[in-house]
Amino acid sequence: TSSRFALAQFYTALILPAFLIGIFAGTIVDLTNKKKLMLATDLALAILFALYALVSGNYIGLLLIAFLSSAVSQFFTPAEAATIPLIVPDRLLSQANALFLFTSFGAVVVGYALAGPLIDNFGGLNGRGDSVVFVTASILTAIGFFLRLSLKTIETPKANWGRSETITRAINMTREVINVTKKDVKIYIPIILLTLIQFYIGLLSILFIDYVKSYLNLSSTATSWILIFPLMIGLSLGTYFLKITNKKIGRGTIISIGTLLFGLTILLLGIFSEILTAKMALKT
Repeated sequence: TSSRFALAQFYTALILPAFLIGIFAGTIVDLTNKKKLMLATDLALAILFALYALVSGNYIGLLLIAFLSSAVSQFFTPAEAATIPLIVPDRLLSQANALFLFTSFGAVVVGYALAGPLIDNFGGLNGRGDSVVFVTASILTAIGFFLRLSLKTIETPKANWGRSETITRAINMTREVINVTKKDVKIYIPIILLTLIQFYIGLLSILFIDYVKSYLNLSSTATSWILIFPLMIGLSLGTYFLKITNKKIGRGTIISIGTLLFGLTILLLGIFSEILTAKMALKT
């Protein structure tokens, strides 16, 4: 469906687990075997992506699977990031983190760019194009599962806790993290900023699809290849300027400038959309 309300519900299903589960996920990751956890989440995501294809005509089913896949990702993402210091020497850690971010964002960009053409070439949204995308994602995730089997297990020493004690320690660690976060402005302010930015990104993603259909007279699937170019430009420029300004300006200042520019961009989008709406009304 192209309903704005339906898109908002779907986006809510994707981000809700971050608030409900994300706060516990980090502590659980710290207390479990990261390789086994990533293998379990890879397998679960492969199954869920395949289920997307099976329930593509059922809106409630799509919302449920979106929620579950996002919930699983809350454990996968911190486990994957926390594995890097365990398998990479300290002298190569900065390069490894940069490569990790590049491949992560690159995969999102490439996947987003290919989604639209895949849907259109396999019958569109009214055919089986959407199912093909999810089946492809399921296959790629399954390949990732088998590749991850070769990853060596390097874990920090842990006591041999039982399941109940592990759960108890996870709850205590979560409570401790919440207490520290509430008292430290350097922690909760960035969390608030990230939450607000994520909210506006979701809002823009919903409006962007409607913008492409209303003002550019293109299909919803065209958003993938239209959005890919500014994403690539923004990612490249951001990486370049961050590299040359990080030591001269400082991360705090860079974040403040970036947040301000993001807000101004949203303001300009609103102004220009009103101008375009007024011109279209005059023509009709």
